[in-house]
Amino acid sequence: MDELTFELHKALELSRQTPFYADRIPHPGKEPWTALARTPITSRSDVQSFRDRMLADGSRTSWTVASSSGTTGEPVSVVFDDTARELEARILGELVARNGANWTWLHRGLIHLVLQPNARSRSMRGVWSPNAIVAKWNLIRAWQMDDDDFVAALQPLDGAIVTGSPSTLELLSSRLPAVETADAPRPALVVLSGETVTPELRRIIAKKLDCGVVSVYAMGEVGILGPECPEGGYHVDNRVAIVEVLTENGHLTPNGEPGKLTVTTLANQAMPLVRYQPGDRVRAVGPCTCGHSGQRLELEHVRVARWLITDTGSLVNTVRFAKLWRSIGVQSATLLQQADGGVQVFYRAPHPFNAGQFLLVIAGVRAAVGMRTAVTLTWLAEDQPAPPSDSPRPATEALPESRRELSAGIAAWLRDRIPPEDAKAVVITGSSVNSATMTRFSDIDVTVFVDGDAARVACLWIDRIRALREEVPALRVIVESTRGLASRSPMVAARLRCEQLLVAGALPPQLTRWPRRSRLLRDARTWASQALPVVWHLLTAPDVESRDVVEVAYFAQKHIINACRYAHLINGGRVTQADEVVAARLQEMLSARHHANAVEAIRVARETAPAPPLGEGAATRYLSAASAAVRTLVGTV
Repeated sequence: MDELTFELHKALELSRQTPFYADRIPHPGKEPWTALARTPITSRSDVQSFRDRMLADGSRTSWTVASSSGTTGEPVSVVFDDTARELEARILGELVARNGANWTWLHRGLIHLVLQPNARSRSMRGVWSPNAIVAKWNLIRAWQMDDDDFVAALQPLDGAIVTGSPSTLELLSSRLPAVETADAPRPALVVLSGETVTPELRRIIAKKLDCGVVSVYAMGEVGILGPECPEGGYHVDNRVAIVEVLTENGHLTPNGEPGKLTVTTLANQAMPLVRYQPGDRVRAVGPCTCGHSGQRLELEHVRVARWLITDTGSLVNTVRFAKLWRSIGVQSATLLQQADGGVQVFYRAPHPFNAGQFLLVIAGVRAAVGMRTAVTLTWLAEDQPAPPSDSPRPATEALPESRRELSAGIAAWLRDRIPPEDAKAVVITGSSVNSATMTRFSDIDVTVFVDGDAARVACLWIDRIRALREEVPALRVIVESTRGLASRSPMVAARLRCEQLLVAGALPPQLTRWPRRSRLLRDARTWASQALPVVWHLLTAPDVESRDVVEVAYFAQKHIINACRYAHLINGGRVTQADEVVAARLQEMLSARHHANAVEAIRVARETAPAPPLGEGAATRYLSAASAAVRTLVGTV
């Protein structure tokens, strides 16, 4: 029995121990290839519906979940173990070594870039060096920054190996300066995967990032299937998987004929996949002279990014709708454009859109593509796949999403929901007014001003607010009286003056006067006395270092920024915006060590920097900085 046959035998035996495959795979015996041929196909819908039944026994503490990008259908999630991840790291290391990247990347690590609404930034230590980090960095929030700040935020890419889909790297390249600057990052190497790479796109990325560009055949459900071949196509890495190219009837295609890619994984022992069809069409081609022993494949069905053509002929990447999907609870969405310019939206959410969500999505698509665009919406049930995209690859630059786009859209939506006679004023406040300061955890804060006693009137709004939040789950609505707000909540009053987008009506006259310093001092004492034990409780939690470090950073930065706000206002400041108060007060409030950790916490919370690895003290550093900021405020007031 040769080595590949032996590995297949092991994979089939392991798979037979899972509930899903127990009755589907014949006993391999001495003929594992025959058993494989007799095993039914595993579809994307199978993985979506029966993932838990595909999990193998064993320790799950170090298992990780990865999702496909959705370029060949609705995204699916797969669980990986350490063995599979370590093999993927070795394959990447071998690829980098073959392409002559500068050895300094061993200390900078690898950063995988994504632009997806629900992807989480996270990182772990690399296997190549104790100093190297393997990070997944979702740029969706960093994308909202001004161009200069965005380029500065990309410095972690300098000297690192950068991986990502061609469309993500194309969007990134489009925002880099047209001429070389000292601030532009220069990765050691760019590794593309997940979509078809054209020679022109490879040239653009290489020029903008001033480094080599290679590609691998990879998919979220399997990992890296193999490297590109210098003579065209990709080689299958026999350590990762066995590949069959099958006809519609499930038979092997003649050599060179296109068929369905069918994958049986060998390395991943957490969730093995047997005869899995991800949706790609490939052709098996003959041997080459590059020296790689793996089967060589050429892609037949191209994977492309999703783009829409506006009524003026420019191009819009559908990533611009990420914040809209998040605000109304959409798990994933596919937008397809028809020949007449109309747009079809296929979305997956717990329930079909109600009337308000329906109108909000139509308004958002029309604002991006054209006000006369025909928009149709289709809700996808759990087992119903979305259609693949046939959209063209763009040839023009993509522009960043407007900072006020989400809040402006919500404002128009609110005007249709709250009649003018029902409220003196409706105001959107906080970070939702400035997308650059929003985080994954930020709410859309709305304050409704009414006449009379707020507590009594607010009771009348309960059902209405529930209806609003059913349409936009990220909404947080507060009902306030027009009388006495400045004395009851001077910080709220100050922020309403500085950070707001007026939806309807006019701000109460009381808010035109700045809160008295004595009231701000009293408010600061109350807030600090409540905040300090809350921060301390989380700082001393036994499991704090195992929690989502981005979420902990958000908690820490919220208290750091509020401490800066109070300190700034008490000392005569007249702004409350997060970046302004941090620039004005943070350095004087904290020691150099705590200051550096506070700045890092803010960047990690906003995902304008890669997240540090779990369990290495980042949570403690961030919360200690927050505690120090609050204690400094206590000493001041």
